[in-house]
Amino acid sequence: PHGLINQIQQSINTHGQGLGLTDLLAQYPQVTRRTLQRWLKKLVATSQIQIQGQGRSRIYLPIALTSQLTDQVKSQ
Repeated sequence: PHGLINQIQQSINTHGQGLGLTDLLAQYPQVTRRTLQRWLKKLVATSQIQIQGQGRSRIYLPIALTSQLTDQVKSQ
């Protein structure tokens, strides 16, 4: 499943406008809705992606490069 999680994260990262749960389910029909929700929650918790909105309008977005650079500067 780690390879599939990485593919999902890559899909989100390459789609700059963000993807909703239904978009991701359409791209990965072999993954159940609940499993995908768990994986997305884990990616958000580990700061690999970010969320915008709530409920059905929630989209998953890549972490902005500028915020990653800011975090790196803060940690030095």
